[in-house]
Amino acid sequence: MTVSTEVNHNEYTGNGVTTSFPYTFRVFKASDLVVVTSDTNGTLRTLMLNTDYTVTGVGSYSGGAVVLPLPLANAWSISIERSLPVVQETDLRNQGKFFAETHEGAFDYLTMLIQQCFGWARLALLKPNFLAKYYDAKQNKISNLADAAADQDAVNNRTMRNYVDAAIAGVVGGFGWFIQSGAGAIQRTFQSKMRDTVSVLDFVNSDPTGDSDSTPSFTAARGVSPHPYIPAGDYLVDSTQIDSNDFVGPGRLHTRTGHTMPKLPVTGAHRKAQRKSMEMFFGFDNGTTNTEIYPGAGATPQGLAVLTLGGVKKLFVLQRPGGASWTTAEVMRIVEFNFKDDGTIGNAVAFSQELHLGHQGFSGIVENGEVYFYSAMRTEAGHEGNDAGKGFTKIHWRGAATSDADVQSVRLWGYAGSGHRFESFFTATPCVSIDGRLLVLTANDSKRGAINDSGQTVFVYDRLEVEAAADPLQVSPLYQFPHIYPPEEGLNSNQGPACDGTLIHIVRGNIQPFGAKSIQTYTLDGEEVNRYRFDGVLATYTLGQMLNNATLGIPVQLEPEGIAIDGDDLHVIFADSWRVPGDIVSYSGRNWAALVDSTGVSPDSSTAWVETTKAATIGAWNATTAYSGPGNYNRRAKVLMTITRDIGAADLVSLQTGNAMQPPGAQFNSAGNATDFVCRAGTAWQMRYFSEQLQIYYNGFNFTGQGLQIFDSRPGADNAAPSTWRVDRTPGNSRTEFRAVTGQADGAWFNFYGLSDPANAGGLTIGAAGDLAGSITVNPTSFTVRAGAVGRNLGTGSTPWNDFFATRIRLGVSGAETHYLIGSVAPEGAVSAPPGSLYSNRVAGTLYLKTTGTGTSGWRQVALV
Repeated sequence: MTVSTEVNHNEYTGNGVTTSFPYTFRVFKASDLVVVTSDTNGTLRTLMLNTDYTVTGVGSYSGGAVVLPLPLANAWSISIERSLPVVQETDLRNQGKFFAETHEGAFDYLTMLIQQCFGWARLALLKPNFLAKYYDAKQNKISNLADAAADQDAVNNRTMRNYVDAAIAGVVGGFGWFIQSGAGAIQRTFQSKMRDTVSVLDFVNSDPTGDSDSTPSFTAARGVSPHPYIPAGDYLVDSTQIDSNDFVGPGRLHTRTGHTMPKLPVTGAHRKAQRKSMEMFFGFDNGTTNTEIYPGAGATPQGLAVLTLGGVKKLFVLQRPGGASWTTAEVMRIVEFNFKDDGTIGNAVAFSQELHLGHQGFSGIVENGEVYFYSAMRTEAGHEGNDAGKGFTKIHWRGAATSDADVQSVRLWGYAGSGHRFESFFTATPCVSIDGRLLVLTANDSKRGAINDSGQTVFVYDRLEVEAAADPLQVSPLYQFPHIYPPEEGLNSNQGPACDGTLIHIVRGNIQPFGAKSIQTYTLDGEEVNRYRFDGVLATYTLGQMLNNATLGIPVQLEPEGIAIDGDDLHVIFADSWRVPGDIVSYSGRNWAALVDSTGVSPDSSTAWVETTKAATIGAWNATTAYSGPGNYNRRAKVLMTITRDIGAADLVSLQTGNAMQPPGAQFNSAGNATDFVCRAGTAWQMRYFSEQLQIYYNGFNFTGQGLQIFDSRPGADNAAPSTWRVDRTPGNSRTEFRAVTGQADGAWFNFYGLSDPANAGGLTIGAAGDLAGSITVNPTSFTVRAGAVGRNLGTGSTPWNDFFATRIRLGVSGAETHYLIGSVAPEGAVSAPPGSLYSNRVAGTLYLKTTGTGTSGWRQVALV
């Protein structure tokens, strides 16, 4: 037979079923075949005869088959190639017989070897033609190429990548340079340009899945840039080492304490908006049906916390089912919800047993895998009211099993009379920072004279130091500063702080449905960096719904009750309550619904009345009428409002919708509290007018600590001569003095005296310019008139007015009067008086009656019989 085909190899693709693959050429022995497979990655494997395959058809001119023990995997390849040893084993002897088959076999073998060589040549990199100036790889890779050395050497992937990396980095020239557009642009390396932005992913140990700690990469990035970039993803960091405000980008930072850290600067240019995130179902009693999830669940919440547990965001609400504020009877429950952000109602997952806690403040952290909440200190017997709330409580959360046994009270300040340096502070509202480092407490101070004084005091403690202390009363705060609340009505009520470890946010507001709500933000050392108003749950109603809601009745409480930090968002929980209207009155051209039972409290009070367009039921308001407040509840909800960055989402509304009460336009607006204005002790305080045109100050009034001086500031007036009001309460004195002009000698004056003043106990003196000359002095026992240096007492004791000295006494009214006169001459032609007047000549001892005329004539002597 001849070798009639050039085929010396076959190739096939597996389908996961076929095991037998034919070869279409002759082999002399089974070992003349080389069988190779390639997987989907191009990895080659040479199979072993009788182990990985068997051969049929050996010696047949039409070939045979390679049989695999298992099907060739789908998409794998197999090649079957004839590979003969390069030998010549046919021995032809001289003058031997001619055997045609022997010669043909030898020639076949040589032909097959030539085919084998040509086959190998076809595997080489070849020019397609002698004229071609290139080699054609026929879409095959060139593998195992050495690194290039000379300029015209072929380049492998490694050499190419090294070159490109160097070029991009600007190590070599060419396209490795960056030039900005525009005049004055300079040439920079790509490496220099790319280093303009530092990403946390540029460093080791950066895990955007949140599975492992990325703190090292954040620390490294912060070491080379003030504001590294965080690509999208979730990163777990140690919040005690990382300040989230230093970083920018869409990535989210999560702490080991179960929180998401904020990144947006509070005072940045970004706009804020608000939305309703969810409503928490607690149920309420409407007088007919009670849907409360436990007794008292309808009452007001007192705080909230947001934590991520096991990858699930949770909302925890502190709610007070019973007991008066800051008393031993006050009890709370902690209620767990799955966090929702679609505005719908969420049901409770679990709630604790009743816990004896203080009134306000709630926050939480995860520590060593356990959840702990921080709230106001429970009130102890004998220390209710203004001697309560001297610290905080730490609650170990165990779900529905959580009880008073899981509550630890920690007192930081001594009780009244203890001598502790902070004993005057009380009713503290606490929170733990989301990084777990700090405890923040806002407290009232009895030294200020009233809870509603100018503000409160903020204390910042090292949490771990406090909790490790043998005596927490001896631990000093890291920071302490006054928190001055805004003057708008209702903002004197502190509803709780929240802290991210760098900034402290305090939410304020009261029950007034149309009242202002605000958030103030401070640094840890007390610098106020932001303050803004927001409507909260009021924004979920239109003005028409607020003024006349046919379904809900009248709004009675739209009150913020706590704040929590969640990344760049702030969550505020609200009590949203509506009731059946009680009495409705008209006042100042509008109608008002009573919020409480009251008498003598006008609709100027936003806690006693709310505006409505419902018809008046009892006419105009009257100070003597007893008014009845609202009836049963129609709605008693707990609503979570979220303040976030305004990204234009459909569910976002502006922070202020215009429906809340607006403050006055005055530049100085003081809240109604115990102290509105303070100046340094021992110094005078002056208020002056200033003419910018003339650059001149004009006196207005001065307060010197003892008295008040009031000046005439009108143009052309004497601006240096004030009227004076002075108070003297020095030992032995108790008087109030008024002067028409600066002093007693400069004009008329009068003094009021207290009962303990020895000069004129319980009396008053009115005088003309000078001292007592020309004055009248009155006290409970005498009435003295002075003309010049002589004073006459008009009466004392039981005989008042027993001495009265005057030269003319007029009786009656002007135009219809008579006179009684005393003199030393005859009156005819000398003394004028109206008819009916009497004149006594004290020298002659005679008495005259004026019978006619109004001049000096018409006097007749009266004969005495």
